[in-house]
Amino acid sequence: MIHAVILAGGWGRRFWPKSRRSWPKQLLYLGRRHSSVQNLFNIIKSEIPKERIWVVGNKNYSSILRKQLPSLPKKNLLVEPMAKNTAAAIGLASITIRRVDPGAVTLVLSSDQIIKQKSGFLKAVREACIKAEEGDCLVAIGIRPSRAAVEYGYLKIAQSKKIYKVERFVEKPDIKRAKAYLKSKNYLWNAGIFVWKITSILRAIEKNLPKLY
Repeated sequence: MIHAVILAGGWGRRFWPKSRRSWPKQLLYLGRRHSSVQNLFNIIKSEIPKERIWVVGNKNYSSILRKQLPSLPKKNLLVEPMAKNTAAAIGLASITIRRVDPGAVTLVLSSDQIIKQKSGFLKAVREACIKAEEGDCLVAIGIRPSRAAVEYGYLKIAQSKKIYKVERFVEKPDIKRAKAYLKSKNYLWNAGIFVWKITSILRAIEKNLPKLY
């Protein structure tokens, strides 16, 4: 079955002073009826039952997350005792989901993402899930760049019709390289949205991050 994992542990240093350690950007309302984590949860639960949605958050934000996501099952809020960054949060969610559904495919998202094109996003997620179920691969959803952004990471891709092979991940570039990436058409913004089988991601962590594993 398909499970969703929403990562809600960061506090968004680049969004200071609105975003604080005590109230991170994913929990801010910013003139909307809902915070970004609430909006994301509402979009995902239209596709995946809330019983298969998991939220990973730092212990400092657990009470706020429970208030903002009252329909999330209590056991589905995974509380980190300390911040250990993305790989550890994904690993924690993966071993937890494996206990209840060893054959699960998981969709991993960041809680501060704002998704405006709901139907297009869900279509891409469905296609990514099919690809992940077919084989032992890790699927990253990319965004076609609209400008030479230096604040995002990039995916260098091999050209294809719809699903591309990622040749490498590129960290945030300087403006000169960002302009070259935009012009080349061989780079996508790394959206930080991933789909994979539980078995595939745990195998990758074991191989590449053995100490973490």
